Amino acid sequence: MLVRNDRSREIGGVLMGESLAPNRFRVADLTIQRRGGSFASFIRRLGEALAALARFFRQTGEEYTRFNYLGEWHYLNN
Repeated sequence: MLVRNDRSREIGGVLMGESLAPNRFRVADLTIQRRGGSFASFIRRLGEALAALARFFRQTGEEYTRFNYLGEWHYLNN
């Protein structure tokens, strides 16, 4: 059973990683967005996510077949 308190809210971020083999990935970087969530939802701050992705792509030499966006994560922060 989930018990919500007044400070409970969703946090989340973007997962970026490396393709190691077919269907096998390594998380190489992630973002943590602590603002923008409520107890029942989370809204991505698009500008921050895009800036983090751009940095990641520059750092990995824009080698998109090896390094790329893996997905989103979110968590109910109690």
